[in-house]
Amino acid sequence: MHVPDGVAAPRRPDQIVTRKLRLRDVLRADVPAIYGALARDRTGEDRLVRLTYRFVHWLERGGRRAVQAYVVTPLPLLWAWRRGDGTWAGQVHKHYLRALWREQSAARKAGLLLGLLTWLPIVLVMIAWSSWLNGSMVRRKTGKSVTRQAIEQLWFAARYGMLPPWYYIFEMFEPRQQAKAPHYIHRYELKNGLLQILRRSVPATLRSPTQNKIAFLRRCSKAGIRSVPNYAVVKGGRIQLRGIERRQFLSQDLFVKPARGRGGEGAGLWQRRPKGYRLQDGATLSPQKLLKHLGRLSRTKTLLVQPRVRNHSAIADLSNGALCTARIVTMRTESGGYEAVCALFRMAVGENRQVDNFHAGGIAAPIDVLTGRLGAATDWGLRPHHGWRTHHPDTGGQIEGRILPLWAETRALAERAHGAFEDRHVLGWDMAILEDGPAIVEANGGPDTDMHQRVSREPLGNQRFGELMAFHLRNL
Repeated sequence: MHVPDGVAAPRRPDQIVTRKLRLRDVLRADVPAIYGALARDRTGEDRLVRLTYRFVHWLERGGRRAVQAYVVTPLPLLWAWRRGDGTWAGQVHKHYLRALWREQSAARKAGLLLGLLTWLPIVLVMIAWSSWLNGSMVRRKTGKSVTRQAIEQLWFAARYGMLPPWYYIFEMFEPRQQAKAPHYIHRYELKNGLLQILRRSVPATLRSPTQNKIAFLRRCSKAGIRSVPNYAVVKGGRIQLRGIERRQFLSQDLFVKPARGRGGEGAGLWQRRPKGYRLQDGATLSPQKLLKHLGRLSRTKTLLVQPRVRNHSAIADLSNGALCTARIVTMRTESGGYEAVCALFRMAVGENRQVDNFHAGGIAAPIDVLTGRLGAATDWGLRPHHGWRTHHPDTGGQIEGRILPLWAETRALAERAHGAFEDRHVLGWDMAILEDGPAIVEANGGPDTDMHQRVSREPLGNQRFGELMAFHLRNL
């Protein structure tokens, strides 16, 4: 479409942020900008988005082996067969390192060993990058020089396999945190191996669905587990309503997300207005045009349409408009039951009023699993931004010390729901606490432990999570 000079182009209906991803965003680890660009680039036109996504995908899922090295061969591989300290975290670390070695062919074993030659230059580059992002802020906060921080990053990477960005994420610059270093269970150990090993222990025909949201919601419904209802599926340009009349369907706010995916990718809240529907800062569409728009999108990606649900009134002041969710991790116990082992509460902040996850720039607070009490909230910690918040940055609502409503019921629902996915050793549940009770939004078969360890300032390796993970790995 030709637009005359001096005239602004009309906004697309799904356009929230107009600019494309910049190299500066990637170098600055601006995760919300990267995430936003990925969600917007539905047609694959942004080359930098494609390259960034493929690179991250390769880091976490590259190769055909179930167990992968992340970025560089971990130096602790050299002493993986030494007798460990017997701690739960130590057992988990050794299981990952030994599985990494055993999974490889002779040629790939040689490649792993050769990779140790590149360990130092790669880690030094990562130290330079992470220190550039965070070093000055930490120096002002603690008085610790950037040189001292760099030396500590090198030590933690060599001794514990904790790569430089996680030195800042887990605040290893604080003396009280350094003694906890052996007990952190790293994302790459789980995502790149141990969760895959546990998953492979179950025959493919018996594995329950989590990424396929349609199949997941169907399984919840069959088991009598309350979840956010599914109003429609949009696939191949056609919309299929599920137990709702068209007039009622088009009379309310709608939340649209891909039927497959994770991290809220491509999700959007279409708010009903007198003249039609609007996606945050995009153009307003009539109901008929919205259906056509969703139909076009569904030719490349099946969509799920759900009603907008709102948080319980007791926590409404912790929302900037997006739904806040509790992420509860449940695990199968030694006796075959299911137990909630850690939890956090996620909140959207700033311009994002669509989803509450870290990747979109949100913040999260740890939840005491027994009482439902919140701690102070923070962001991912990859670069200095939010710090630690006792109150919501937008609404001013108190976070720290607050007790979530209906917490006992919310935790119980997550534990009961795990029983409907009994093949899974570990599940991360996204739970909405509504006025009339909790409801499951979705589940994650590979929950991100970094979030929990970051917001709680405590490693999971010396907690119930580490105990059960070590138990299941021993008993494979």
